Amino acid sequence: AACLTVTALVLARGGIYLRSALAAYVCWILLDPSPTKGGYEWLWTLGITDMLRRSWFWRYAARYFPVTLKATAPVPAEKGPYIFVCHPHGIIGVSPMTS
Repeated sequence: AACLTVTALVLARGGIYLRSALAAYVCWILLDPSPTKGGYEWLWTLGITDMLRRSWFWRYAARYFPVTLKATAPVPAEKGPYIFVCHPHGIIGVSPMTS
């Protein structure tokens, strides 16, 4: 709701540059096929994704916010695929990335 409110305010009261930026962003969202393909292939090809995943920042965050996975029920492989969901609470939700 807040996002729609901000968008409406930008359209109603924003200047030409802000409206143009918003229009470009909306076009990008509508035309970008990467979410359906699992991300940007060139990031994987150049090794940037691996570099970011192995970055010092995530190692530091994993030490600072220790996360453990607790299995409460068996997960048989033949009934998969499964979707695992994490709902982090608070301002900084880094737990899914550090585990």
